[in-house]
Amino acid sequence: MLILRNQLTDVAISWVWLFVIVGAILIWLPWLIMALVTVLPVPTLPIASWNPVLTGKWLMAGWTVIFFGVGMFPPVAAALGLAATAVLGIGSLTGMVSAMSLIMQPHAPAEAFRLLGFKRTPLVTVLAVIVVLVTVLSGKGTIHEMERGSDTGQVDNRTTMVDAFTAWSTDPQGCEFMVAGRRVRPMLMVAA
Repeated sequence: MLILRNQLTDVAISWVWLFVIVGAILIWLPWLIMALVTVLPVPTLPIASWNPVLTGKWLMAGWTVIFFGVGMFPPVAAALGLAATAVLGIGSLTGMVSAMSLIMQPHAPAEAFRLLGFKRTPLVTVLAVIVVLVTVLSGKGTIHEMERGSDTGQVDNRTTMVDAFTAWSTDPQGCEFMVAGRRVRPMLMVAA
C-alpha cells in the first residue's frame, strides 16, 4: 500500500520502487555514458560508409507511422495512457525534425543562408525563430482568457470551493457505495 495525502492506495510499494529505480537509471545513464566516452578511447568509425539521407528517410518513416498511429487510432492511445501518448506524440515530432536534419545534411543550404555564409541549413535556429515569431505575431488569444466581470463593484455571491466541498462531504443524501471495503462518494469538479 502507498500513502498519498494521508489516504491508502492500492499500489504495491514494489512497483513504486521499481519505477523510482528505473527513473534514476534513466536520469544518470547519459551522464555515465558521457563520462565513459571522455575517459575511454573511442574507436574510429567508418563514417564514409554511413548514408545520413537513407537513415533520415527511415527515421522519418518510422516517426511518422508512430505519430499518425497514435493519433488515428484512439484505442491504441487509450491503452497506452495519457503520459505515454503525450511522450510518443512529442517525441515523434522531435524525431521527425531530427530525421529532416539528416535528410538535409548533405544538401547545400537555401540561397538566403548561402548569402549569409552558412555551409549548412540552420534547421533548429529556423524552427526556434518560427516558434518565437508565431508567438509574438499571433495576436491576443482568447482561449484561456478570464471573464473579469464589470467594474461596478458587484459582490461575488458564488459559493466558495471550501463551502461547496464541506456541503458535499456532509450531505447525508449523497451517493455512497463500497469499493475495496471503503465507503466512497463520487465527486465531479469542473475547472474553468
